[in-house]
Amino acid sequence: MNLSNYFQLLLKDTSTSYKFLFLNAIIDRVNATDERLLSLDDLIIDMLVTAWYPNQFFKLSFGKQDQIGNLFLSQNFKYKKKISLTSLGFRDKLRQEIVESVDVKQVRNKLSQFVQYRLLSPFFSQQLRGQKESSKNNIIYELAINEFDSLIPLYKIDKSINAIEIHPQWFNYIKQHYSLLFNYIKIEWATYLQKNNPAVPSIMLKLEPPGSRSSLNSQLTFWNSYFTANQDARCIYTGEPLIEIKTSLDHFLPWSFVCHDRLWNLVPVSRSSNSSKSNSLPCLKTYLDKFLEIQYDALKYNKSIMENQKWNSYAQPYLTDLELSNDSELANPNRFAAELAKVVENQHWIAKHSGFDYGWKEKIIEF
Repeated sequence: MNLSNYFQLLLKDTSTSYKFLFLNAIIDRVNATDERLLSLDDLIIDMLVTAWYPNQFFKLSFGKQDQIGNLFLSQNFKYKKKISLTSLGFRDKLRQEIVESVDVKQVRNKLSQFVQYRLLSPFFSQQLRGQKESSKNNIIYELAINEFDSLIPLYKIDKSINAIEIHPQWFNYIKQHYSLLFNYIKIEWATYLQKNNPAVPSIMLKLEPPGSRSSLNSQLTFWNSYFTANQDARCIYTGEPLIEIKTSLDHFLPWSFVCHDRLWNLVPVSRSSNSSKSNSLPCLKTYLDKFLEIQYDALKYNKSIMENQKWNSYAQPYLTDLELSNDSELANPNRFAAELAKVVENQHWIAKHSGFDYGWKEKIIEF
């Protein structure tokens, strides 16, 4: 029996997230322990932990028929953010909060109603052909037990203790090939999410928490040199002179949507405004023109003081992402504003319709 071929069939024609999440939970458990008997409750919690980041933090859709998002909603689960998402202990803390807050039995009854059976379908394709949908779970359950040694399914189900027992051959196979299997599921999972979120950027970066965030030192140098030399430069949210206040770099479109630190989406603002805005989308009617203006002014200033090589490193992301062909187009205020506005407005619309809070405003100071 070629286990690799069967493993690929496990995720074939998958129309919901459950198979990805359940299979991922299984191989993670097998890799981390020496137990072949895996609790369904543990696997369900693992599924929710894996699902939380792309579904709840990044607002990715798992598909119209998928109920994962509704489960978080019905369980009224909110991560309390006692530990940073980039911390090494984040996943353990998230799991702990889910265990403490979620009715595991209720979730298990919903999530495992089909997935624990249907994931095994490829092993019994001939026996299931022509059978009623309502009968398939029982057929799979019986076959997995009765043909465990002959057909070598991934596992069999023990209803008496709400667990699955991994077949010894599969247990050894997963142990031996865990990295390859993990990456295969990750690619298939990203493909599934991209299909359900076709306009959302950086899907591969939204599958799990990053180990760390990139340094913003280069971007800080760019902006600090600008507003230090231009004392009229003001926070686009509060109107305060940037040179007189504590500032931080704000992702105009939240990092939790764009998942990058491109200079064209960063702007120095008052530290309190950055904290207040958090992962919300700003009100474009109120702030977009100010954002476009300070972006252009900062580019114009930095070009005037930088050597060509350094300037090119800053200009390249603008040229690439705004689809400008050269520095002349970048220096044209009308062309620059139009192209940056188009990118921001398009991504703002996508983020808004993905479920991000929108219309955020700070107290306005006229300037």
